[in-house]
Amino acid sequence: MVVDACARWWEEGRLLSVSSVTVAELLSLPGVTTTEADRLLRFARSFLTVAFDDHLAATAAMFRRSYGLKLPDAAIAATAFHFGATLASRDRAFRRVRQINLIEI
Repeated sequence: MVVDACARWWEEGRLLSVSSVTVAELLSLPGVTTTEADRLLRFARSFLTVAFDDHLAATAAMFRRSYGLKLPDAAIAATAFHFGATLASRDRAFRRVRQINLIEI
């Protein structure tokens, strides 16, 4: 499902990016084997990776305080907000963040 959506967006010529925090979350999923981690990393590297920095950390802290998000979710939302990007996610926690545009996949 996610891969299909990404493939369609690539075909449409959209710039796709991923937060470095998202990469860490993917690689730390419970039960991920080394082989699966390698595949996830190759998939993530097909996107423009946005590094998490102090500026994003300050915005993430504000989102965490305001919406009670977990730190990784707040960091991902901050990245989308900072770059004016649409966030594509299955995580319903992002619905609370009014400052971002969310596509639920």
